[in-house]
Amino acid sequence: MVESPFQDIMICKVTRAWYDVVKGEYFASGTNSTNFWTVEGGELPPEMKNFEPGHKVFYLLEHAGHLYVVGGGFFLAWLHLKPSDLWDSLGVRNGAATYEDFIKEVRAQGGNEQSVLTSGVLNGTFIFTSRDAVLIPDEFKDEFDHLPTRSLLSLKEPIGKYVERIVDAQREPMLDAYGVHWPGIYYVASNRNSRSYIAGFYARVMMAYQFKCAVTGTTARPVLEVAHIQPFYDHTFQSAQNGIVLRCDINKMFAHGYITLDYVKPDEIVVRVSDKLNSVWADDYAVYDGKPLTLPDNPELWPRREYIEWHRKNCFEHWLKVGGSHVR
Repeated sequence: MVESPFQDIMICKVTRAWYDVVKGEYFASGTNSTNFWTVEGGELPPEMKNFEPGHKVFYLLEHAGHLYVVGGGFFLAWLHLKPSDLWDSLGVRNGAATYEDFIKEVRAQGGNEQSVLTSGVLNGTFIFTSRDAVLIPDEFKDEFDHLPTRSLLSLKEPIGKYVERIVDAQREPMLDAYGVHWPGIYYVASNRNSRSYIAGFYARVMMAYQFKCAVTGTTARPVLEVAHIQPFYDHTFQSAQNGIVLRCDINKMFAHGYITLDYVKPDEIVVRVSDKLNSVWADDYAVYDGKPLTLPDNPELWPRREYIEWHRKNCFEHWLKVGGSHVR
């Protein structure tokens, strides 16, 4: 086990409701940023304010009189935002199923829709199932009970070293199977059934679009990618009608739900762009909203309407709804 280069781990106490929502999002859609937040009340303590990106953070949940580490990640940044801005950016990854539920939680902490929330954003989030959650020995429980919602656990102390070791050991099989990023059940289910077909699919789609991005018109081959519209569950989904050629950055925006497609006429498909672009500092992509796609000459190779409707329903702005997905 590689020793941590840092001196502390941040411990964040979470509620069962927060955990259930974040766990569902994690297993459905994979590793994403998550947020632990509180209604802002004064300056962060210096040791928190100076907590460096890359430090480990563990989520701690009390259940049936016991304490469990139910997940964690790596600290990215502190944000100080109003609830609506946090929701636009992270949606259900704030630990609430809807914006209305999010505001209820804010009010339960004494805030409202105009309050500023202190938000700690994690990258590389990992979540354990209830069965795999790491039990903190009851002998140590008292040492955690008195701690505030956010606190630091020193890795110079025996308890800090112990907690890091048992959590890392529990996470190790996840790393062996999927690496740092769990891709989500949609991706796993589709790709296990598609590997033997995917090269042929890519070739068919590239030729249909004549090696040109359907949105931007780019023909520079190193930056062209074939986007899946709906995940592959068997070979019937690997027709050219389920793919589209996009420039790599447009493909990422499409895969992560900031861009989708819409049949506005039987012979016209246009780009639809999320109005949440400002939450990821991507306002410059708004220029593509309403832009018609450049489609293959052969109408039989155009994207099928049902695949596009699936993407718009399930992937577009997926972080704002429980059970959303995205196509990697």
